Amino acid sequence: MRMLPIIKFIHNHKDFLYYYFLSKFIGKPKKLLDVGCGSTSPISKINRNFYSVGFDLFVPSINKSKKANIHNKYVKGNILKINDYFKDNSYDCVIALDVIEHFTKKDGNAF
Repeated sequence: MRMLPIIKFIHNHKDFLYYYFLSKFIGKPKKLLDVGCGSTSPISKINRNFYSVGFDLFVPSINKSKKANIHNKYVKGNILKINDYFKDNSYDCVIALDVIEHFTKKDGNAF
């Protein structure tokens, strides 16, 4: 099967493009909240000139992320009750990557 040059380029550079566009989407925040940060947040692969907080429920993931020094601070908590943990407007950027697929449809809609 012959790939068009642009499709081949995208296929061969998909990781680079993902992190490039993630970096562009995030912009230049002073404070970033990574909701459902897990053990290997994608922000670990971008230039991090900002203060970041990792938020997750699973302690082993938080511990692994701490060892990798991905975030400046960590908060253990339930994503569905996130408003109980943080004040409004306390972050310039909030991301929730690779999170929604872990919810039931009802919880995903609530989130």
